[in-house]
Amino acid sequence: MKLFTLINQKLETIKFSNKTKILIVIILSGIMTIGFLMFVSIFALKYDYETLFQKHTQPQVDLEEIKDIYRVNINETIHDIKQKQISNKDAIEVIQLAQQITHKQWESYQYSISHHIGGLPYFASRWLSLFFSLA
Repeated sequence: MKLFTLINQKLETIKFSNKTKILIVIILSGIMTIGFLMFVSIFALKYDYETLFQKHTQPQVDLEEIKDIYRVNINETIHDIKQKQISNKDAIEVIQLAQQITHKQWESYQYSISHHIGGLPYFASRWLSLFFSLA
């Protein structure tokens, strides 16, 4: 109570114009704090989206593409060779092309599972999680 009494006595001695300036500073600092927290929240959401999509969904899409390349190009070509619908030379060419495409897709898959999402979204997510852990 003594602290509030002391603050009240000090405020009574300050001029009205200075009280207005103090009030404006308090309001502006509150608005800037809210803006900063919104900024952090947006980047934390961006990090969560990137983590969920790029770390989980994108590798599945890459594996599906590899499976499709195998099924359509390699497996169908082997089936066509057995039925004599394609020459051996053409079949080898198709299979080699499919291997090259599969190799590129596999590298893309390896990159997507090992790629670390960092930068400002990662920082914002970690910083925001600090407040949630304190609550």
